[in-house]
Amino acid sequence: MRIEDDNIGDIGSDDGSVDTATHKAWMNEAHYQVSKALPMAIAGTIRSCTSIIELRALGHIGSKPLAGRSLSLLIVNLTGYPFMYGLGGALESLCSQAFTGARGTDKKIGVYVQHSIWLFLLANILVTILWLNPDPVFWLLTKTDPEVLHYARMYL
Repeated sequence: MRIEDDNIGDIGSDDGSVDTATHKAWMNEAHYQVSKALPMAIAGTIRSCTSIIELRALGHIGSKPLAGRSLSLLIVNLTGYPFMYGLGGALESLCSQAFTGARGTDKKIGVYVQHSIWLFLLANILVTILWLNPDPVFWLLTKTDPEVLHYARMYL
């Protein structure tokens, strides 16, 4: 249950007592917020724990596998995520503008989504080619041990 605009206000009154209807509305809203946020917080924590466990295991194997994993993660963060987040943000802006600004049946959301799917596909193909052959990026970023580059290629 969401609180309504007329229930928002001070919990206490002038004499120091608590209005039970307002207090109950605030408690219902807090329960609603926690019920929506808690699963996301748990999922984020578990996702972070898997990364921490992976790093700890690689650290026990040796410093070169750990360095290779770090280098491959750097490449992913520089080449993969920015393209996908940028294209997704552009699609979100275009679709909201197309939906709210359209008159009658002239909504172009479907056209925008279809074009964005093709752009996502093209971007994914380019990123996949780069990830399958990361040597030019490794050469530009670092001059390091060939064994570290081998591990970075393996983790990428």
